[in-house]
Amino acid sequence: MFSVGDTFIYSGHGVLELIDIREMNEDNETRTYYVLKPAFGNSFTLYVPVGNENLEAKMKHLLSSDEIHKFIGEMPGKDSVWIEDENERRRFYKEVLSKGDRDSLVRLI
Repeated sequence: MFSVGDTFIYSGHGVLELIDIREMNEDNETRTYYVLKPAFGNSFTLYVPVGNENLEAKMKHLLSSDEIHKFIGEMPGKDSVWIEDENERRRFYKEVLSKGDRDSLVRLI
């Protein structure tokens, strides 16, 4: 479970901060939601249902400076990806970009 004050990169929305965890009633059903706001400005609010694995997987914690340096240091040991078929390569790259998995992104580089 995440905590209020955590910051994330959220797929397609940039850096967001978890500002609240609240219960909300929708269609006569009470659910708990993470309430996310952009870390830089307040142009929108994003509500992510707690326990929705697909949506929670898009919430990637920001790396610390030490984690970034460690990650960069491990890059030379990562196998790169090359797919000969252009259409298959395009499909694979789009999938990797949409998931935002850091290891897979490094393999593209």
